[in-house]
Amino acid sequence: MEIIDLRRFIPLDQKKSGARRLLYPVLLPLWALYARGIWLWRELPARAADVGVPVVSVGSILVGGSGKTPLTMLIARGLFAKGRKVCIISRGYKRTSKCPIVVASDTEGLRATPEEVGDEAYLMAKRLPGVPVVVSRDRLAAAGRALSAF
Repeated sequence: MEIIDLRRFIPLDQKKSGARRLLYPVLLPLWALYARGIWLWRELPARAADVGVPVVSVGSILVGGSGKTPLTMLIARGLFAKGRKVCIISRGYKRTSKCPIVVASDTEGLRATPEEVGDEAYLMAKRLPGVPVVVSRDRLAAAGRALSAF
């Protein structure tokens, strides 16, 4: 089987675009500044917290479209099917609720709207009956709430 790349990838230094040549001197220092910022961020000490139960963190350096939500649902569904107690903690991207902690669902069912908790948290709450989903920017506080409630 032959794989054909229809994007016709050409390395940046071989492109003939005049605009790219003009922008290169401007973008190179910005790229260097960005790379330095990433390096400094990685040098910061990690902030770890013990919540008293095993935690599985699903994350990525990519934003959107990398499969974090489906993977989270797959892990939660698998653990729940094996009889483990599971709770999903989410930041609730694009939620409208100003409440610091919102329970999207509990062991009985849905408790919030998509607007209150964000579409991804609502999707997980709807598709994983019996698995609580708690939304908060402060994930440590959300974990404490989940531990006390569920």
